[in-house]
Amino acid sequence: MKKFLIIACAVMLVTSVSLAGKVENYSMTQVTKSAESNQEMTQKYFVSGDKVRIEMSSPDPKMGLGMTVIADQKANHMYMMYPDEKIYWESPMEDAEMKVMMEHFKNARTIEKLGTEKILGEKCTKEKVETEMNIMNQEIKTVNTVWKCDKYEFPLKIIGDSGAVTEVTEIKEGKQDPKLFVVPKDYKKVANMMEAMKIKMQKKNNK
Repeated sequence: MKKFLIIACAVMLVTSVSLAGKVENYSMTQVTKSAESNQEMTQKYFVSGDKVRIEMSSPDPKMGLGMTVIADQKANHMYMMYPDEKIYWESPMEDAEMKVMMEHFKNARTIEKLGTEKILGEKCTKEKVETEMNIMNQEIKTVNTVWKCDKYEFPLKIIGDSGAVTEVTEIKEGKQDPKLFVVPKDYKKVANMMEAMKIKMQKKNNK
């Protein structure tokens, strides 16, 4: 469970920072399925130029870890929200930990080309990619199989070395509602993730 959640969150983070292909305005749905169980996590993306909104479901509804992220790459700022509690916290996109992890991803290297396949009507190059990343102060080395296409600068499909599969299941091109990239006025701001988790746990314990 924990490993699946970490991998899925890493994929979400990397994809959110990479949404800058030929198509600048669109929405898409991405599903991550665990190889160890029937659990899956759905991420919905809404992209408008430098702004990205990611709605992430929880792999286990009982955990209540679904959250929404709004990232503004031009402003170098992120807002993380728990919709159920109507709370949010904010941080720079390029804090120290994220910089380290993203540099590892930028240095990922292709170790084998596996031909081409079509996904969602797009011709993709299938490759094995070796990556080193730092998550929670742990160095993790992975070899993933990825499907890349020229139209979008993010993989349409990823199979991790653990067997977890992350795949884009739908893409709709077009302008997005500006309201998607603004924190709702009735959300309460908290200091950081620790405070947000404390509020979430208190709510869970009071049920």
